[in-house]
Amino acid sequence: YEAALSGKEALLAELRSQNLTKSTENHRLRRSIKKITQELSDLQQERERLEKDLEEAHREKSKG
Repeated sequence: YEAALSGKEALLAELRSQNLTKSTENHRLRRSIKKITQELSDLQQERERLEKDLEEAHREKSKG
């Protein structure tokens, strides 16, 4: 009985350790996703601005 209990305690400690490791990795990945999402948003805004500038330049060129 003691041996079985000791084995279960060791398994529990191992699982807690794995859980902590995965939790830490999950946190890191979430931060990474947040950063990349922000970068994507910034790039999309920049693209929209450049497209408007290009359209404006074409209009100015058409006017002449």
